[in-house]
Amino acid sequence: MSASRKTVRASRRPASRPIAAAVVTALAAGSLAATAPAHAASSAPAPSHRATSPSDRAQPAARRLNPTESASAQAKATGQPVTIDQLTGTGTQVVANPDGTFTRTDSSMPQRVQQQGKWVPIDTTLVRQPDRSWAPKAAVTHVAFSGGGSGTLVTMRDGADKLGFSWPGALPEPVISKDTATYPEVLPGVDLQLTADASGYSSILVVKTPKAAADPQLQSLAWNTTSANLKLAGTANGGAQATDKRTGKTVFHSDTALMWDSTGQKAGGKALARTATVSAARAEHTAAAKVGKHRARVHVTLKHGKQLLGLDKPLLTAKTTAYPVYVDPEWSGRPSQLDWARISDNGWNVYNSTSTSGGTNAREGWDNNTPGNGERARTYYQINTSGIKGAVVSHASLYVKQLSAASCSDTPAAVYGTDRPAGWNSSSLYWGHEPGGRTGALGINPKSHEAGTCPVTDGSNSWVSPPSLEFDVTSRAQSAAGGSWSSMTLMVQSPDMNDASQWKQLAYGGGATLSVTYSYRPKLKSGTGTPAIKPSIVSSGKTMTTTSTPTLSARAVDPDLAGGSELVRIDYSVYNSSGTLVGQGFGPNLDSKKRARYNTNGSDWTTPKLPDGTYTWKATAQNAAGYWVGPGSGIWTKTQTFTVDTSAPPAPTVTSSQFPAKQIGAAFGDQGTFVLGNNHTNNITGYLFSLDSTLASTVYSSSGVIHLTASTKITKANIYYATSDNGPGTGTSVINGSASPAFAPGVTGSHTLYAKAVDQAGSTSLSQTSYVFYAGTSTPTYAYGDKMVSGWTATNTDGTTTAVPKATTTSTGGQLISQAGKRHTTSPTATRPCSPTKAPPQRPSAVTAPPSASTSPKTAPGASAPTSPRPRTTASTTWSWTRARAPSPP
Repeated sequence: MSASRKTVRASRRPASRPIAAAVVTALAAGSLAATAPAHAASSAPAPSHRATSPSDRAQPAARRLNPTESASAQAKATGQPVTIDQLTGTGTQVVANPDGTFTRTDSSMPQRVQQQGKWVPIDTTLVRQPDRSWAPKAAVTHVAFSGGGSGTLVTMRDGADKLGFSWPGALPEPVISKDTATYPEVLPGVDLQLTADASGYSSILVVKTPKAAADPQLQSLAWNTTSANLKLAGTANGGAQATDKRTGKTVFHSDTALMWDSTGQKAGGKALARTATVSAARAEHTAAAKVGKHRARVHVTLKHGKQLLGLDKPLLTAKTTAYPVYVDPEWSGRPSQLDWARISDNGWNVYNSTSTSGGTNAREGWDNNTPGNGERARTYYQINTSGIKGAVVSHASLYVKQLSAASCSDTPAAVYGTDRPAGWNSSSLYWGHEPGGRTGALGINPKSHEAGTCPVTDGSNSWVSPPSLEFDVTSRAQSAAGGSWSSMTLMVQSPDMNDASQWKQLAYGGGATLSVTYSYRPKLKSGTGTPAIKPSIVSSGKTMTTTSTPTLSARAVDPDLAGGSELVRIDYSVYNSSGTLVGQGFGPNLDSKKRARYNTNGSDWTTPKLPDGTYTWKATAQNAAGYWVGPGSGIWTKTQTFTVDTSAPPAPTVTSSQFPAKQIGAAFGDQGTFVLGNNHTNNITGYLFSLDSTLASTVYSSSGVIHLTASTKITKANIYYATSDNGPGTGTSVINGSASPAFAPGVTGSHTLYAKAVDQAGSTSLSQTSYVFYAGTSTPTYAYGDKMVSGWTATNTDGTTTAVPKATTTSTGGQLISQAGKRHTTSPTATRPCSPTKAPPQRPSAVTAPPSASTSPKTAPGASAPTSPRPRTTASTTWSWTRARAPSPP
């Protein structure tokens, strides 16, 4: 059975979504009644986005997809899984699937190594090195074997840490066969095999005859050791370890060493000739890989810079022993891999070994059938699950390769979840000292049997079926992902540890691969989705837009905690004030074939045409695997309310008592107040105005508009914005309020104040009001009703006087009959309505005001000449003024 699995498509959005949407809409609709009163105080409009024409919009530069996104897009386009190199590790590989999911595989044996920045498969084929040593092409740990002679036999190196062993004597030149170097006759009748593996090596002494076994050198074999930055010590299970002196971490280790005979093998009992050819070396290596019936532990000790091997004399001398006898001490490095350990009741334990020969393979069950030795064993695996934290796991399988089974009939195996062991060594994990928290059997117990020649008489014609056990561990992986576990521990053993027929020999290096298919639910960006509408402004707490097709914006993220992210799309829904769905769409939109498209954070979406009115909208996100934000009907952005207002307000009104329209007003240096008003129909919140510079196409959102403050000095040709605060235009807007900016014209003569109104949506009047007025050379002095009746003399700034003549003529029926002329006036006089606060008491008889000035200021081109006011006949509302003589302005 293959260790690959067809990916499972994630479930799509549940059908209950419209119901949830209706509930949210009802809540939103209920909130619409709580709008602010029309004249409530509000903030001045603050544009969040500027409306621009399509030709004006700058297209953002295309963002390069990250490796995860790129792989997802490629997988979707090609229909084939795509490997994500950036998430690849020594024993880990992640692929993007065409359906938007990902599949992560973690192996107990290293699968690849980086060379020159690229991942290459593990290749333990030995190649000649410049120093005449032999080393594997691609391995996690640097291992080198001697090319013969008296130098170091084997060297292991991991960074600055180095461990070496030397044979006590000169070595012959090795015979190289693939991953194995065979040194023939290192002692009389003894060959030495060194086999490279992914992170270390195994060494097998092939003792060919009883005579060779009796050699005193063999029975107390001592290998010289050399090391750098390492401390060597024995372990509780009869192995050894080399720890880094600085960090205390184990860099290299050796598990329980075994020796066995050839009982049960065809070649058992036959004397072997000198191994001189590659084929002979390979045959010897193949024979050594088969563990015979008679087995014993090899005692490994480290003393005085030597590794001492203590062989089991009873096995060497027993009459039942079939030669050759094989002695198998091995050393492994520190690979980045899935942890594993074989725990046996006889203490022959193995921890994280990458050896590919001898008795270092994984096992489970009770080995009580011939040629079994009564051993009970189980195998633990610890898988790094940090890469699926928070993921939605759709399927997970543990695949364990088999070497052999005890029965020719189907027999089961089982996998259980457990707590995490205290460590993966002989002092932390051994028979009877194992982690608790065991679950029931996960999934369905797979079955296997020995096939081919069965019962087994010759292993070359026998095999196990299926070659891998597949355990469904989806529920355990889901718990790990949902609980954000950094790892999960699984244990494989026979369902009945007292049934010898269930015994199974599993593969070397643990033989396990965990395959998890998963995806991540997208999340609203920053927890809110950062909802926005363009173009829009916020005024009086209301979001207003001036277009009938606004663009909605929300964003999501779909982080892959292993280092990347997935692709998403945003789902938008728009409702009218009654809660009816009036628009729905995706960002990015569907392609030309109505297929979904996805990108990194989702895209904006433009609504269909909406009539003026109030609406609500919300958004959620979906990833390419079909998962939504949150379970069930999903998690949405907070419901947003906006008002479509596409009608522009009319131009405003403008008045000024100091500078009346089309008349000579106060002096050019006098401050006048200009009242900007409206007809109270368009939710006006402010005004644009400019002195002597047309507003033309200027709108509220135009650049260069100066927002009026208390310290702003109003000058000619600049464009200002005043709030409708019923005051100076610098405070908080009042809906349909007025603004009364005050400033001095600065120069004499004709002036025009241009003004536009701005409503709550940010719309600006299509036309402008042009308010023409005139500034004089001096400040007028006012004569009110009584002074006009009895006459009055004003004192000019140069000390001279100007007389306002006494009224000498009365009117009949409001028609002027005659009036006294001016006397000694040096500046024009005119009559105007009196301010109510300055009006004299009502009189029973009417009076006649002095005539208007006989001269007028020079009229500016295109402007109307000042209008001579008609004399008024009501004493309480008539007044006269005379302009005192003053120097001409500079």
